[in-house]
Amino acid sequence: MSAAHDWARRIFRALGAPLRLGEPGIGAFEWLRPETIDGLGLDLDGIEPCIVVHVATGTPLGLVPSWLDTPHGRLALAPRRVPRPRLQCASLYIDPPSGAPRVFGTAGFLANDAYAPGADYLVTAGHVLSTDTRAAFDDPVTIDADSGRLIINRAYLSETATPVFGVPPAGIAGPFPVDAGLVRLSPGDWRALIDRVPELLPAAIADPPAVDAPLRVALPGGRSLTGHAMREESVLQLDFEQVNPDGSRFEVTLRIDELRSARLDQRSEDGDSGASVRDANDALIGIHSAYRDIDDASVGNALYSPIRPILDHFGIVALTQASRNAPLPTRIRPALKAAQARPAVVAPPAAPPSLRPSDDEVVDTLARTLWAEARGEGDEGMAAVACVILNRVAAPRWWGRTIVEVCRKPSQFSCWDEGTASRAALMRVTSADPYFVRATAIARNAAGGGLADFTHGALHYHAIEVLPRWARGHVPCYTLGRHVFYNDIERSAS
Repeated sequence: MSAAHDWARRIFRALGAPLRLGEPGIGAFEWLRPETIDGLGLDLDGIEPCIVVHVATGTPLGLVPSWLDTPHGRLALAPRRVPRPRLQCASLYIDPPSGAPRVFGTAGFLANDAYAPGADYLVTAGHVLSTDTRAAFDDPVTIDADSGRLIINRAYLSETATPVFGVPPAGIAGPFPVDAGLVRLSPGDWRALIDRVPELLPAAIADPPAVDAPLRVALPGGRSLTGHAMREESVLQLDFEQVNPDGSRFEVTLRIDELRSARLDQRSEDGDSGASVRDANDALIGIHSAYRDIDDASVGNALYSPIRPILDHFGIVALTQASRNAPLPTRIRPALKAAQARPAVVAPPAAPPSLRPSDDEVVDTLARTLWAEARGEGDEGMAAVACVILNRVAAPRWWGRTIVEVCRKPSQFSCWDEGTASRAALMRVTSADPYFVRATAIARNAAGGGLADFTHGALHYHAIEVLPRWARGHVPCYTLGRHVFYNDIERSAS
């Protein structure tokens, strides 16, 4: 892939964030509104790459500008008129962008964004949506309903909790706390699913049942795999074959922690991943992740991701039979994980990163920050976050003057916020975790002055699945994995 194509893909993914959030863009991107833009596509087959903009019926094509100005020159925009997607569901399958074998999965449940009503999703297993290292926002997902009598080709990957983007050959992605992912639906189609596929709606939401309590994996067409709950929590490691552009192949490993186990009476098949797991009262308790061939009846042969951590991770609300006709709940969105832009203040000349109050405390604080923010992004992803922290120390402002101050500044790196699960996790992690060992090595090198900035002076970043208000109208200076970096936020804010 050429540099121009790579940059076009990064811009394409960043532009998709407002559509996922159901929010309009501002400034130069004011045209990017969910009520007028159905979606985006990326065309890399021409002489120059361009982004295809799917314009809703009734919206003038002239609303969309002809190009975007980027640090790498102009990127063409091509408006197209397409009908809004019509979606049904039961089973789903994906054609990976790398050309690897087709991936199959099952729809688990329907949900809407708890913070942005109108952003509606189908939820399935995360590893179904991210078995390819090139998987990206807006990749197409095909949904096969009613035993093949209805095929939907216009559903799109919105977010996955188990990304493998950028993982090198033989690398490990994770560990991740949940195995779940979102497929974006239009509001009208989401409502149609409620009316036409009632089996997607559980009776309620519940915690995992007691040991030996009955449960079932709900499959398309009213089929079920029955079984009972087991005691142990489990870790799942999945190996996926990837295909390079030259046709060569390699493997990456995906690790998912904190799964629950069950003992099924029948073997699940390939493609059952993502199906809802329900208790004896038909309450949704999780989504099915994997089946293991284990003869010992005292050990679970199936793994599932509990429902409540999934809802908390994505900030979504699951639709149930009880809530189908109730008003959609809304919440105040919590502080963003990325740094917030604020007015700049006059500061004394920049000083090099400080290793005070103590070298050990600085390295430990930085390592825990890198582990919490980017352990799923590999060594390079953690080093990129370290670059942002060091860039802030080198340009001291409201965010602090030392590594420890920058990392622990309230409402910046939310992993340090009091009372959060992220803070509890980062305070518990030890050198027994291989990712923390790597984070510590990167932190020691960075704090000692051995890390050269490769983010082009970035002072801010955010996860690619969101578009914070402070980032609207700005072009990223660097993109790596699931993180988008900026070096012009403070200048524009001041």
